[in-house]
Amino acid sequence: MRHDNWQTRLSDLIEANREKPFDFVSHNCLLWAGLGIKAVTGKNPVSKVAGNYADERSALIYLRNKEKVKDVPEFLAKTLGQEQRAIAFARQGDIVFANTESVEDLSINCGKIFGEVPGVCYGSISYFVGEFGLVSCETLKLSRTLWVS
Repeated sequence: MRHDNWQTRLSDLIEANREKPFDFVSHNCLLWAGLGIKAVTGKNPVSKVAGNYADERSALIYLRNKEKVKDVPEFLAKTLGQEQRAIAFARQGDIVFANTESVEDLSINCGKIFGEVPGVCYGSISYFVGEFGLVSCETLKLSRTLWVS
């Protein structure tokens, strides 16, 4: 269920994080998706993951052993109880996924080990955590989406 003022909350979230650099432990692609979900719904189903890893290897071990999933997209689909859909269905506030190998102008750290990287759809543009702050990408260039609500 989306908050009455979810659009304002989402806009504020993007502005507050526009220049926040990537940090694997505290500001990564999965945690960013959780913040996007919280802005829209008021609940962050990803927060349980925070603090359970120190690096890429331990994050992957955590996802596989504790959450019983192979990667971040599968974790988000399981957590949200939804199947991924074609990117054409994405709408503002949804979680979207980028394949960093197929999207030239998107260089994101999380994709190295976890495959497709989650971001937050803001209409025709979606935002991802980049090395020096948020990175924008045309939504229709992305691979898939999950509906937040």
